[in-house]
Amino acid sequence: MAVQRIDTAEQFDLEYPRVRDWMIKALKRQLSGGDEADLLNGLVERKYLLWTSENAVAVTQILNVDDVDVCHLYLVGGERANALEEILNGAGEVEQWAKSKGCKGFYGIGRPGWENALAPHGFKVRTVNLYKEF
Repeated sequence: MAVQRIDTAEQFDLEYPRVRDWMIKALKRQLSGGDEADLLNGLVERKYLLWTSENAVAVTQILNVDDVDVCHLYLVGGERANALEEILNGAGEVEQWAKSKGCKGFYGIGRPGWENALAPHGFKVRTVNLYKEF
């Protein structure tokens, strides 16, 4: 299955139950601690857009970073450790959509190690986010 954009209620009703656990697991890894209700509200309000493939799911949103519109890879999860790779291998669909919305590139915030996974797809480190929990 290629990466597909979920645009209709019918598509959502079919795909969301299949990918739900992957998205909840990805939400739990975030510092911001978003929850499923926030995610669903964002999807309904079209703040976020859902993308699925056979073994992976991604949620994107358009952000303005340094006065440039970018396609933020908000959540990526899946059945296997290579879910990010599966989404990126099909990212042509996501990229075409993002370009049609005026985006100039992808933007992602991820765990250490994502740099190595993303480099073959043309991603470069532009900033480093540091965090101290208290």
